[in-house]
Amino acid sequence: DLETEFANNILCCFDNVDRQPQKSQRDAFAAMTTGGSYRSRQLYTDSTQKSYNPRPLITITTRDPALRAEDDDIVDRAIIVKLQTLSTVIPENALISEVTEHRDEILTEMINAMPGIIAALQGDAPNGMNRSFRMADFANFAYKSAYAIFRARMTDHEIREMLDKVFDKLVASQRSYILSNPLHYVVDEYIQEQKNNQQKFPLTTNSSDLYNDLLKIDKKFKLGFAKICKSLISFGKLMANNEKIFGDRYGYSRSTVSGNKTQHSFDGMKQNPLEI
Repeated sequence: DLETEFANNILCCFDNVDRQPQKSQRDAFAAMTTGGSYRSRQLYTDSTQKSYNPRPLITITTRDPALRAEDDDIVDRAIIVKLQTLSTVIPENALISEVTEHRDEILTEMINAMPGIIAALQGDAPNGMNRSFRMADFANFAYKSAYAIFRARMTDHEIREMLDKVFDKLVASQRSYILSNPLHYVVDEYIQEQKNNQQKFPLTTNSSDLYNDLLKIDKKFKLGFAKICKSLISFGKLMANNEKIFGDRYGYSRSTVSGNKTQHSFDGMKQNPLEI
């Protein structure tokens, strides 16, 4: 019962979400993270309804990301943290001992910074805030806090540049997360193959040839593309729905030529923003 969980908890953690959430769950996640509310009967003894507007922090963990391009409402509102197995594991008791040893310095740093952060949060948002990140509340909080913390050590311009890089990286992380769709895998492999074959870019091809080339790649690597795209018509819809993502990643564009046929053009793989 998601509504009950959201209403009664500050932190709601959904662990091991290794299958794609149902649409009702996706809608609930998106609604709660954008300030949505829901109505419910206040008492079972009458029909009086009350509006609930919970504000829980929602976390999702997964070993095998199950969210897809159609889940962009969730992905666009997420801070995505990719974890890797540590090569060197430090025992928990050693970490606790180190934190305890530096407890006074940690608390002093926090206490010294807190008045400036509180004052900044009560003021207006800084000029030039990065607008590409859809988690507006988090972006606003991050910019205000950062200006208060770093202003003594950096100029406003340097702080803004630093924050823009952070948010560009977060946006890129979101975008790469939904590239787990099999369509993106085969297109990625297609571009790599063209480069390996010394193909000159920009590369232009028609829908039929591109579709068949992607099917050959899928048959070779078993990426699952053929299962989600069973006809040339559905392929055209998929490419249209992902035009912006492919435009950012491959310099992709599509155009209509004689006979209402679609041509697809690629400039080649662009630099991965995650390397910022």
